[in-house]
Amino acid sequence: MAKVEPYNDTRTEQQKYTYRKLLAQTMKDRNYRAWKEAKKANRWDPSRECYLDPKGNIIAEPSTLNVETLIES
Repeated sequence: MAKVEPYNDTRTEQQKYTYRKLLAQTMKDRNYRAWKEAKKANRWDPSRECYLDPKGNIIAEPSTLNVETLIES
């Protein structure tokens, strides 16, 4: 049986940051598309004052999202 060795990450910090930034931008784009679709379908919840996706989850307004904040999360 072969010995399992742990993964050794050889990427630089700049490469890791670039990848996290790409993922955050993708998350922001997905949120924008969901928000635009919810707005078009008129799924406004007056009690929470926000738009909802088809499953009833809250969708943040795209102007409130920041890529740097998404990278940290």
